[in-house]
Amino acid sequence: MRTSMKKISTAVLAASVLTTGFGFLESTPAFAAAVQQSVKQTPVSLSWNGKKLQGQGLLINGTTYIPVTALRDGLGWRLTYNAAEKSYNLDAGNQQLSLDYGGLFINQFYLKEYESKNVNGRLYVPFGALRDYLGVQGSWNAAQKSLAMSPSVQNDIQIKPAQIKQNAKNGTIELNYPQVSGLTSPEAEKKINDALKKHAENVAADARKQLAEAGAPRDGMTYDFESMYLVTYNKNGVLSLLMEDYGFTGGAHGMTYRQGYTFNLKDGSQMKLTDVIGSSPATMALLNKEITLQFKKGEYADLNFGEFTKLDADPDFYVNNNGIVLFFQLYEYTPYAAGFPEFPFQFSSVLPKGTKPFPGLQ
Repeated sequence: MRTSMKKISTAVLAASVLTTGFGFLESTPAFAAAVQQSVKQTPVSLSWNGKKLQGQGLLINGTTYIPVTALRDGLGWRLTYNAAEKSYNLDAGNQQLSLDYGGLFINQFYLKEYESKNVNGRLYVPFGALRDYLGVQGSWNAAQKSLAMSPSVQNDIQIKPAQIKQNAKNGTIELNYPQVSGLTSPEAEKKINDALKKHAENVAADARKQLAEAGAPRDGMTYDFESMYLVTYNKNGVLSLLMEDYGFTGGAHGMTYRQGYTFNLKDGSQMKLTDVIGSSPATMALLNKEITLQFKKGEYADLNFGEFTKLDADPDFYVNNNGIVLFFQLYEYTPYAAGFPEFPFQFSSVLPKGTKPFPGLQ
């Protein structure tokens, strides 16, 4: 996991320990004081598949948070502590959730839109992270302040991490990438796995070249290359994910690149944006118009240094539960500090009225 992120987000969590019984995460008095929440907290009744869970959730500023021990005891997810990373890990099957103070990582991929909370020595996960990435759906009852959770319908496949780990001149290479199994077509399965493995092998080859060309690191500094992935959609015969590749060979900061992969599970082919939403000129014009507007008047308005005109023929994108997300690389239109500009579009806005996504693949 990226060292700079870990230094920021894990400085305090290591003080927490798991107790017996229901297993609330307790902390030292100093830790509890450091992270005590002062905002209004409303208890939330929780259930899983119709069965009430022992632990209560919390409603904080409109967001429902679930105690990690409820996920362990109610959903059967394995909860462990990683002393080396100073983080707690939840094994949800196809995706692995890691939590440290304030930070959430899935398969080592940092979720900037979500954060964990420690309240009175108990560690909580926002329900949105479970819904978006961990195959959990929920029904909220505002009057009763209750959340009924259940498994969401997903493709019946397994997604496990594979790794390329190498020591090279001046640094290390540690690349994590996914491999799938359980597809009905062995040919499609091989095609997908070959594409993802090829991605990692290309990153490794480029990393070795950069490390060979880099000068010796300064005292106390190490050069490293890392890759991680995030499954963003696993439904309706389609698998979509993000690969993130990071490298550091000196300077003020490292450099990160992202690539989206969306696969048709029937034949293993990689889908382009037009395979997902069609190639209607009206739809493409809508995307270009909205992205132009957001660059001019949205959150990136004061940051962009390149003028967006229209999407490339094969733009970067991924699919999530709501629709598609178009994104751009660091420095492509905005400075490094702005991160990866992302532009989400709901299926209802990019598909013909009444059309469901991915017809014929389910």
